[in-house]
Amino acid sequence: MLEVGQGRGTKSLLLSHAFEVLDKENPHITAVELVKGKSHVSKRRLKTAGLSDQVTSLTFDATQFVSPEVPEELNQSFDVVFIDAPCSGLGTLRRHPEIAWNLSSESLYDGGELTVLQTKLLQSCSSRVEVGGFIVYATCSLSNSENQQVVDDFLASPEGSQFEVQSLFECPARARLTPEAQEFLDTCITPEGFLQTAFASADCDAHFMAVLKRK
Repeated sequence: MLEVGQGRGTKSLLLSHAFEVLDKENPHITAVELVKGKSHVSKRRLKTAGLSDQVTSLTFDATQFVSPEVPEELNQSFDVVFIDAPCSGLGTLRRHPEIAWNLSSESLYDGGELTVLQTKLLQSCSSRVEVGGFIVYATCSLSNSENQQVVDDFLASPEGSQFEVQSLFECPARARLTPEAQEFLDTCITPEGFLQTAFASADCDAHFMAVLKRK
């Protein structure tokens, strides 16, 4: 598995635990983070948790997978590429109201700075997905321009022509949930098959997730 946007390693820790729960054989995560300081924090936390052998943490710009200078550890295909995309964070407004003052409206428009970066990440990372593998694209935003519009733009691009939406209703892990958890998950799945939590439907931050399968 390739994790893009590792941050300080929290998702790596959670994913490692999820692999254990799902009895995944020989799990390994290769994780990339643009900010070197965050990569160092991730390595330290993973070492403390005894997971250094299961997670490889690298400092790398994930928009550059088509570059000839890709590290050896990344010069391969993965069954799953999980992209925690840089986003506006609008889904966390209830905890971070200052976000509203720090964002420019232009960055959120289709074609704005954030959406261009998000689409570029999808296009670049798609080159590392094996046939039959998946991209999981996630944000903590409520903005359609950062979510479904980015996915639609990617699917309409040459790189995205090899992918199709995989409905969350068909997610294998859904069957492992309790009936109550399945019922809640189903209320968060859009008609298009994406995950969209919102303040109105749950006492949690707003998140978006799309699963795309390579044909």
